[in-house]
Amino acid sequence: MNAIETEIKEMLVKINADIQEIKISQARNEEKLNGIDRRLESFEKTVNTRFGNLETQVNKQDNRFWTFVLLLGSSLVGVVTKLVFFPTKPF
Repeated sequence: MNAIETEIKEMLVKINADIQEIKISQARNEEKLNGIDRRLESFEKTVNTRFGNLETQVNKQDNRFWTFVLLLGSSLVGVVTKLVFFPTKPF
């Protein structure tokens, strides 16, 4: 009976050691996951900032385009008005 008890105690000690190793491994994995999560959050902020800047640039270019179209339209109206109201007379 004493040999069986000793064997059981040895097995329990091994099981406890394995459990401690598992807990340590779990803590390491949690730290790694937290690090990955922090990096992903940082990456997400960077991407959002860059896309925000891209949207701003697109809006500026769109505004420039419409300003250019408006100026061309105004010039065209001016030229047509000059030709209609002040026609050129041949000498």
